[in-house]
This record gives sequence, structure tokens and C-alpha cells, in this order.
Amino acid sequence: MHRPSPPGTAHTPRTEGVTPPGVLSLNAYLMYATGKAARRRLTGTLTAAGRRALARLDADVSATESDLLAPLTHEERELFASLLRRVHTHLERGRAADGLTASATEP
Repeated sequence: MHRPSPPGTAHTPRTEGVTPPGVLSLNAYLMYATGKAARRRLTGTLTAAGRRALARLDADVSATESDLLAPLTHEERELFASLLRRVHTHLERGRAADGLTASATEP
């Protein structure tokens, strides 16, 4: 599965039609601030609403994972996780070789 890299953080507000005055919020979940050393670089921070939404999503993921893995023993879960990590590593190496990783797309 290929997911395109997000645009650079300095590009994000401009695509929304917003010019960053130092600190800005593009939605209820994220707040951006310009960097102290590099004024063109933006740093994103979760707002309180963003932290609450992330906690809800984390709980949903944990519940789904428990339901999905319920029929497996502890040893089978460990093996399954190990196999998934192996597949993920293989896919990431392929993406890196194709120049599709985030670090390969940054200037």
C-alpha cells in the first residue's frame, strides 16, 4: 500500500489559504508555530481537543486489537506481531529504494 508523503510543514498553511503570523490553528486538533531558529519551518502541536481525540482513537484501536487477536494464544500473538514487523520492514526497504520515504522527499 502506497501512501503519499504529506506536504512539507511550511507548505501546509499556504494550501489552506492562511499565512502564518507566528502561531495559527488550522483546525480544532492541531496548532502550528513558526520555529525559533528557522522561521520558515513550522512545528505542529496537538491541542487539548486533539489529545482527547487521539486518546479516543487509541482506545478504539486497543479494543479492536483485543477483539481481532482474541482467538490467539500469547505465543501466537508474539509470532503474528513478529511476522507483521518483518513484512513492514520489507515494505519500508522497498519504499526507500524507490525514493518514497519521507526522508527521501524532504529537501
